[in-house]
Amino acid sequence: MSRTEKPATPDILWKEIITKFFPDFVAFYKPDLYPEVDFEKTEFLDKELRSITGRKHKGIVDVLAKVHLKNGAVGFILTHVEVQKAH
Repeated sequence: MSRTEKPATPDILWKEIITKFFPDFVAFYKPDLYPEVDFEKTEFLDKELRSITGRKHKGIVDVLAKVHLKNGAVGFILTHVEVQKAH
């Protein structure tokens, strides 16, 4: 890592994990919803969420996903994770 790069904070890492593995995330936490979602059309609305909440806190992960269901409906999944330090 160069001097100009900042180390990733835990919330950013969790956000990347959730978005990268979103289908698996949904399958684990909402298995009844998983077969209904067309994951190829999923949109992550990070900038929109930040502008609505104004959040810039460290230690909080918020992922807002716009999901298209196979029946044509559109919905949203908001994920909130609190990152805690172990003492």
